[in-house]
Amino acid sequence: MKIKEVADELNRPFASVVFAWIMQLPCKPVPLTGSGRIESIQVAVEATQFSLSRPQWFEILRAARGHEVA
Repeated sequence: MKIKEVADELNRPFASVVFAWIMQLPCKPVPLTGSGRIESIQVAVEATQFSLSRPQWFEILRAARGHEVA
């Protein structure tokens, strides 16, 4: 799975990479954790401490779509 590969590259939790990817969408969404658990909130906050490179971001998009991004 591409997100796991990127998470391993960056030495970050899987969920933090997901949050980081969402926050880098062009529409600038604000993701919600949906949890009151401190651990879940910490993972979400960690996503604000780094950014994915453009190639990493597009690799995840490409994997999600299952084809090249035009």
